Amino acid sequence: MQKLQGKITVVTGASRGAGRGIALVLGEAGATVYVTGRSMREASSRPELPGTSIEETAEMVTARGGVGIPVRCDHTNDQEVEDLFARVEAEQNKEFVMKFVICELTNEDFKDSLFPSDK
Repeated sequence: MQKLQGKITVVTGASRGAGRGIALVLGEAGATVYVTGRSMREASSRPELPGTSIEETAEMVTARGGVGIPVRCDHTNDQEVEDLFARVEAEQNKEFVMKFVICELTNEDFKDSLFPSDK
């Protein structure tokens, strides 16, 4: 069994970049991933970047062993965000529990992670 099988996740900005990478790793671990963003095959927010739609990312998630579900959502629009989470809750039988992970790093911690010293 995959480590995240049965877990529900939402990844914002998942059509490209870091969001896409996070969605793919979650898919490899077996999660159901709601792949959200504004770029769709038929209506890309960045037409100069082919191959960067939420549908394509969702297909890649599924191909890696997860369940990819593309949902167009402009996260600057409060109503669209509310609608997204209402949909997730309805489709997942209220199994989705929002969790926030907060990581507090100081500038020194960050710098040390990039440039470790031999202290």
